[in-house]
Amino acid sequence: MKIFRAFAALSICVATISTAQAAPISYAGTLNSGVTSFGDVPFESFRTPGSWDYWLFAGNAGDVISITANRTSDQMDPGVILYAGVGADSAGLGFFNPGNSTDGLLTFLALNDDDGSDVPPGPFFNSLISNFSLTSTGLFTIAVFDVLGAATGPWTYGVTVSGATGTMGTIPEPTTFALAGLALAGLMLGNRRKQAG
Repeated sequence: MKIFRAFAALSICVATISTAQAAPISYAGTLNSGVTSFGDVPFESFRTPGSWDYWLFAGNAGDVISITANRTSDQMDPGVILYAGVGADSAGLGFFNPGNSTDGLLTFLALNDDDGSDVPPGPFFNSLISNFSLTSTGLFTIAVFDVLGAATGPWTYGVTVSGATGTMGTIPEPTTFALAGLALAGLMLGNRRKQAG
């Protein structure tokens, strides 16, 4: 019984450590509709969401958008995922099991690996999310990564979003949202204590 409890405690510790090691998200930049931005990602970076490139754009409900991730390195196999929201941490994100981020800041919307063009010619296709209709207004995240590139990388690519009509404005960091929420909760608690006293 003691061995079982020790094993269970060790399993919980390992799970906690692996969750805590998820990488914070750092945005490569913002995208304007119809304008291509460029980045680079490591070879087979689909395995580690902390090494993906993240891009931000603004959209409005009803916008019908298309997203292309086109390799500029001929051996790259680009993949792209669309999320609603602005992320702070990559925990919960993945290629094989796409879903929402653990912190609830990113909501999975769409994924593509091979529906784009074959330019420049190479062993893989570019990525294309085509005619996707946004159902909400706000900020959206695009993640770009290499799926199964043919050599060691890193790989360069261009990413474009078309059809987005939103404006960026001032973008608060996700931690700012959290701090604002804590401040509001503190004010509400203080107000309750005053009313009770």
